[in-house]
Amino acid sequence: MWIFNILITFSLAGLIFLSSCTSALAFENDIGQSKLHPASLLYSLKAIRETLEFKLAFTPRVKLFRQLEFATRRLREVKSLISVNREDLIPTTLEQYWYYINSLPQKDLADSEVAIRIKESLVVHLETLEQIYQKVSDRHGKIAIRSIVNRITKRTDVPNGSKSLGCSFLAKEASGSGLTQPE
Repeated sequence: MWIFNILITFSLAGLIFLSSCTSALAFENDIGQSKLHPASLLYSLKAIRETLEFKLAFTPRVKLFRQLEFATRRLREVKSLISVNREDLIPTTLEQYWYYINSLPQKDLADSEVAIRIKESLVVHLETLEQIYQKVSDRHGKIAIRSIVNRITKRTDVPNGSKSLGCSFLAKEASGSGLTQPE
């Protein structure tokens, strides 16, 4: 009987685990939303899953793809936090996002497919951050988004067109008094 209970427990945990990180893509550059976000009670399961995913990535190439996916997941979580009115968790989530992005190489990457995927993802991430910014009302959330946009535009692997869009976004915010004195 106890084996049956253990089997049911693991099956249920596995089902929750596997269904928690799916996202629906509505538009080409829409990254979707996360079902499990930092305000969720089961969020620790997602952290455990990501730790396992990274440890099971045996090649440097797969590790880079995982880091890029984890960064994208953090942006999905930010979008979800807006939906559940927990914008206070946006700065922490974006710092986790930056941890993954900052760990990706910017140049001298031998694998051109990985380099292209990183570059394309950063363009989509910049666009997503600007869309998210319009929906955020929390002051600290807005500051965190501007900070991340600024950091991304300083990367050498971001195309110049996207850099100028990021800079234009920041300039527009500066002219509208959206920036704080230190910014």
